[in-house]
Amino acid sequence: MSYREELVVGVIYDMNRDECFTATKSGGAFLNNNKIEVSRIDKMRDSVIATGFPYSMNQLEGLIELLRNILQNVRGVRRMGSAALDLSLQHSGRYDSYYELRINSGM
Repeated sequence: MSYREELVVGVIYDMNRDECFTATKSGGAFLNNNKIEVSRIDKMRDSVIATGFPYSMNQLEGLIELLRNILQNVRGVRRMGSAALDLSLQHSGRYDSYYELRINSGM
C-alpha cells in the first residue's frame, strides 16, 4: 500500500488586514469569500514582485547579483515576511510575481 500526502485546501489569515485567503484543489482561490485572480501584467518592467530571503548566510551566494538584475528590470520589489502571505498576495493580483530561492512546502 502506498501513502502520498496531497494538499487539498489552504488557508492564510493576515491578521494585520483581517483578510482570509482560502483555496481548494480545483475549486479556485478566494479572499474573504470573494474570488481572486492573478495579475494580468505581462511585462516584467511594469511588474511589482515579492520575494523572500534565505535564513542562512551560506545561501546568499548569487542572490545579490540576481536581486540586482531583478531590481533593474521591475517597477518594485516587496517583502512581507511570510512566503505564504506573499504567495497569497501574488495570487490576488496585488503582486505580479513571486520568487524565492530554495523554498519548499515543508511537507
